[in-house]
Amino acid sequence: MAVSVEKTNRAGERATVWTLCLGSLVLTLVVWWVFSVKTVWGDTGNYVDIARNLYLHGNYSIDARGALPTAYRLPGYPVFLVPFMAAWPAMMPVVSFVQATMVAATVVLVYLTARRLGLDKSAALMGAGLTATHLDLLIYSRGILSDIPAAFCFTLGVALLVLAPRRIGWLLVAGLAIAVSVLHRPGHVLLAPLVLVVLAVTVEPGRPSLTRLLRQAVWVALPTVLLLGSWIVRNDLALGRPTIATFRGKGDLFIVHYLRVTLDGAPDDFVAFDRETWRRYEREHPAEAAVQPVAVDREGQLFVETEPFSRYEAALLHDELARRGSTIWRVVARNAVDGLFIRVNDVPRPHDLKSLIFAGWGIGHGLVVWLGLLGLMLGRRIGGTLDDVTRRRLLWLMAGCGLFIVATFAVQFPIYTARFNLPIVPLVDLAAGAGLAGWLAAVRRRSSQTIA
Repeated sequence: MAVSVEKTNRAGERATVWTLCLGSLVLTLVVWWVFSVKTVWGDTGNYVDIARNLYLHGNYSIDARGALPTAYRLPGYPVFLVPFMAAWPAMMPVVSFVQATMVAATVVLVYLTARRLGLDKSAALMGAGLTATHLDLLIYSRGILSDIPAAFCFTLGVALLVLAPRRIGWLLVAGLAIAVSVLHRPGHVLLAPLVLVVLAVTVEPGRPSLTRLLRQAVWVALPTVLLLGSWIVRNDLALGRPTIATFRGKGDLFIVHYLRVTLDGAPDDFVAFDRETWRRYEREHPAEAAVQPVAVDREGQLFVETEPFSRYEAALLHDELARRGSTIWRVVARNAVDGLFIRVNDVPRPHDLKSLIFAGWGIGHGLVVWLGLLGLMLGRRIGGTLDDVTRRRLLWLMAGCGLFIVATFAVQFPIYTARFNLPIVPLVDLAAGAGLAGWLAAVRRRSSQTIA
């Protein structure tokens, strides 16, 4: 009898996993269609150009001729695109669909991780449901951007730390997934404290040794150190300086100059501003400009990746921020609220029905997430049934996520946007699901008492 019940439970769990996976995939495709989600974004051309040069010339270059080496983008996403480029001439729909399956897999990982952390089925389903309906995941999955593969790889790494045995092999696999995430988005280096928190709160019972925890952290960090170290060595050989990525001053300057949040919809303006900046540099520093190599991509955008011009751009950015400080803070404030999972930047203009639904979805989802986090913090005071050990684990995870948000905001100022938070969205939704389950249990209990 016990064996039969166990088999039934396992079959039910498998059915739940498949339902979540397929439901998430269908929802993503529906959102793409209803809201006409775009594939090409401001950064898409950079990734495609580098991938094309890798495929055609074997060179990591953004230059239209594939000649000049670059470190403007990290290699994770261009390398990810190369097989699709080789197999499908019109690769973008295929890449988008693969990224949609990554979102579906992320939803499943949230459910499985929640169950392993001790959440009951309803709480795990709520966490997975919040992830499946998170607009940033649904929208950016269609774009040819590095965000979704990076977020998926980090979620996979964290899930492996929770689900897999703490053996060296599994720690290295989890670390490799996190390393690939960093090679897509260098800002994911700031997730290191959160990874330590995950290791600490999911340590085996009876083995809370600090030495053992640090040893595990070293194994997890090793793939990132090796892969990122190899990339830095390559840049030192190719560009003459050991760097992770070349300065992003031109993009920052453009955004501040035009008070835009992203570069979307304005590639021509960006190219013009880019050339304007370079011409100004040529006038002010003709001798230095004459010896600096200039890469030109297929859209006519300039890429000058030498240190003198990077310093010049940094100074321009500082001056521009000082000049526009009173107005840029409005943009920064809206982005900060977006980063707290409430999409105020999507408040529609004009107020057509689709944009109203889109804005309501984004703001409503964020409010539900915060309601869940409030329920998690209040715990038994609202009548929640989550045990204290699991609750403390989730609160520590949220502290790690909060630290990442603050660090990312500081590093990415003034262009911080909500999509930089994508790697922590699954963990936040998981914790919010636990809090929502507590609210639901409290409501049910009070309803039954009222009826009685």
